[in-house]
Amino acid sequence: MDTATPDGSQSANKQAGSRHYTALTCGLVIAAVLAPLFGTAFPRRSPVAFALTLILLVLLLVTVVKRARHWLRSGDRGGRRGYVLAAVTAVGGVASFLMVSLMADDAGIAGSALPRVLNGIPFAIDFAYLAASTAAIGVVLAAVGLIVVLARRRVRAGLQDVGRSAASAVQAVAGKPERDRGLVPVTRVSDGFWRRLMSPSTWVVFALSVLIAVPAFRILAADPAGELGLIGFLFIFPGVPVTAWAALQTTWRPDERAGYMLATLLRGVLVPAVTVPPLTIVHVILTRIPVLHDRVLAHQRPDAYLRHYWFSGESGAINVIDGSLAETIFMSLLGGFAFSLIAALVISVFVVWPVNAVRNPTALFRDAMLSDDPAVAATNIVAVRALSGVMMLAFVVPTLMVLSDSDEPLWWVGAALIPVLVWLVYLVWKRQRVDHVRRAKYGMAAAVPNPADPPPDH
Repeated sequence: MDTATPDGSQSANKQAGSRHYTALTCGLVIAAVLAPLFGTAFPRRSPVAFALTLILLVLLLVTVVKRARHWLRSGDRGGRRGYVLAAVTAVGGVASFLMVSLMADDAGIAGSALPRVLNGIPFAIDFAYLAASTAAIGVVLAAVGLIVVLARRRVRAGLQDVGRSAASAVQAVAGKPERDRGLVPVTRVSDGFWRRLMSPSTWVVFALSVLIAVPAFRILAADPAGELGLIGFLFIFPGVPVTAWAALQTTWRPDERAGYMLATLLRGVLVPAVTVPPLTIVHVILTRIPVLHDRVLAHQRPDAYLRHYWFSGESGAINVIDGSLAETIFMSLLGGFAFSLIAALVISVFVVWPVNAVRNPTALFRDAMLSDDPAVAATNIVAVRALSGVMMLAFVVPTLMVLSDSDEPLWWVGAALIPVLVWLVYLVWKRQRVDHVRRAKYGMAAAVPNPADPPPDH
């Protein structure tokens, strides 16, 4: 007997349509970014690659416009996935434009195509190049428009919740949460390994990291002095943005078994294991593409010790000038893993724990191995928030004192924070009421028992 309801069928159709749109959009973005590279397979100044890119960008533009019309007519707010896909489309449009510009520059038509067309003496490739560039700009504008549509819908729908959210935040800061929610896991054991490890948006960030690798390489190639700083390191050490996003998501995406902190650290270890090797392969391929390799060589400084800050063996970075494949692989893997782990650890200490200590402190009782007895919840909330300060200062104090000299203000700031750190440690010890069973299970009995703490058999 068929028990399906019309509402259930509509919901299933809506979800299927959303999945199809997601797959189509991501596929077109990836194809539009990579299509200009096919120009290396055709004779010089062949319009084929630009024409193919134009077709893909037009299809992507049509897809975005149709989705915007659908959201405008249906009143659907689109959800978080809508924002992510719009952002992916915008970044893809920019990346495609940069790739088209890179290949046009290699063909020697970047600055001369438009004047030739205006003077009536164009090459066949000029029309394809200009049309593809225009289409890429159109995709970016359409994606930004889609974000505006989504924001307009969500802002209007969310205005009525502002007062209630503000009141809840004030109550949370005062130590009186609106309701005692405890740990509400978003991922569960039944979800499987991949779902618990990386959310759909984390996979999107991973895909974006691959897509922007080529334009990022091109930009860094023209920066032999290393002036781009953080932007360059995010490219040189792959996996960091993906791992950072996966760790950050634990703030609102705890796991049923791992909770908050352990889930953050596990994702900080496992996400790089999944994402860094493929991104390393991308780096190896990029360093062997003649157009990009020649661009690095054209901008190097032959008379300087560091011929190129990002791509010279002397700096320990990705070595394309000397052509060492082993060093390229080693530095990408080592740097990607190391800095990804550091990013996850910093986010867990400075974001995940503090935010939840204020917003929903009872959810951290299990992570801190504190008793969940309602009778001691108030004192454990104080302990959880004090522990947040302990963890942050445990990083801040030595960092300030190690990275500065004793005659510098930052060193004295670090020294002044030591008494605060000691007081917070005492506050945690004094106010915490531990879960003796859980601590005994992991062999973590307190070295200095608190007399006010209930005995293990309580």
